[in-house]
Amino acid sequence: MNCRIRTFETNHLSTISKPMAFKSLTISFLCYLCFSRAVLALRVIGPAQGSFAKKQIIKDATALADARLSAMEYALNHASEACWRAHMENAFGRYANLNGIRTVIQQFRNGRYRMEEPESKGLGMGHYDTAQDVVEFGHSFFTSGVEIRAGAVMHEASHAIARTVDHFTPQGQPVPQGQTPPPGSVLGYVDSKLDVLKANPLFGPTIHLNADSYRLLAHTLATSLSAPLVRRGLEGET
Repeated sequence: MNCRIRTFETNHLSTISKPMAFKSLTISFLCYLCFSRAVLALRVIGPAQGSFAKKQIIKDATALADARLSAMEYALNHASEACWRAHMENAFGRYANLNGIRTVIQQFRNGRYRMEEPESKGLGMGHYDTAQDVVEFGHSFFTSGVEIRAGAVMHEASHAIARTVDHFTPQGQPVPQGQTPPPGSVLGYVDSKLDVLKANPLFGPTIHLNADSYRLLAHTLATSLSAPLVRRGLEGET
């Protein structure tokens, strides 16, 4: 069974403001995408400063992240379970709270995240500033490909909109962004300790709050379970 749900891809990988080529879209998902994006959509407020080119890169990455969110929402709410179960367990594990995942995605779809400037000096990929309630992107964001940028938007915007986290205590509790993780905390990045979170039922009730799991789920639904997920600019990313 070929259940892969593709959103759309671009004629030029550096931007999604160019004409779009739809690939392998079912009619039902295409209609759903058009309707849902007319009602709900992830948006960025700002940045007010910076070059037009960098502002456009951020807007394009946000639009692609929103399309990926549409695919996730459609898969988990309308597609056969056989089409999404393996992807969900790959990103969150078999013990995850499915309703919690759906709730976070729904919050995402109608969410707004704020930026004050397009590029923050000395930052790797991205960061969510809890004190100012703004998302920041660094040099690695602008030198990465469109898929990496969309994933970074999804990760950081999830902190701002759905209060997702990166760390969990050894007892399975999420550590709010901006707080120092206690000793023994588990970092939920794909290339860190996500497998530890997924394998332990202790984290099942809260792993739906792990930010990087949404980046991974979006990636595999758009590509395949075996497609590698590259992370760049990990330094300074939270």
